[in-house]
Amino acid sequence: MYLPNFSFCMKFVNGRYSSLKHSLPSHKKINLNLGKYTIVVQNCSPVDEQFFIFYEKPSVNDLVNGVFQNVFLSDIIASGCCCEFDVASEIYVVCGKTTLQNGACLKQTSASGQITLGTDSSNGTTLSMVVNNGAASFNTDPEPDAPLGTFQILTGQDFNEGDSYFVGIGATYSGSSQVTPLATIKASPDSTYNFVPHATFYAATGMYTPGTIFDISIVGQMKKVEFGQSNAKVIVTYQPNGTWH
Repeated sequence: MYLPNFSFCMKFVNGRYSSLKHSLPSHKKINLNLGKYTIVVQNCSPVDEQFFIFYEKPSVNDLVNGVFQNVFLSDIIASGCCCEFDVASEIYVVCGKTTLQNGACLKQTSASGQITLGTDSSNGTTLSMVVNNGAASFNTDPEPDAPLGTFQILTGQDFNEGDSYFVGIGATYSGSSQVTPLATIKASPDSTYNFVPHATFYAATGMYTPGTIFDISIVGQMKKVEFGQSNAKVIVTYQPNGTWH
């Protein structure tokens, strides 16, 4: 019988993926008061495995199939060991220009700024994606108009339907200012998108680079991780039979 010994636990730290060739989109910070969350993945299987963390799709208008999910973090965990992934230290709005398809890795421009979600007493932030010389970025000129629990992204008529611009959300991990996309949608001209983000992540096995769009339908067993005010750290265990606990 295989008996794992968790005497060694790795921690995902800034610079861990400095050699990986992934790139990131333009971004603006969202003030969601998520704080710091930690997912501890324990590998109880008898072999080394590569694990990755991804984010639950945000709700965006009435879109069902048009929200693409991106790998947030990944690492190889040796048999009988664990790894701490610090997630969602900050959430961002992202935009850029890339064809959204499985295997695509998104590219970065530059932006900054903070936004808020709509509440009972005030509207959430409305941002406008603008395209200048082919590069997408955000401005904060529009008055806040996002409904309860949402932020809002507007697009104008400064690009065409076939230009492959996207908008979405991203996040940083502990100790890094680098933004990795979490979920993205294709942007259409002259449109309004209301995003409802969630504090839910998943752990799964697979060989992926952070920022890469993946096909969730081919991912095997996965573990849902929900955070609340009282559980900033969650421990999940990958069992010898390939299931999660």
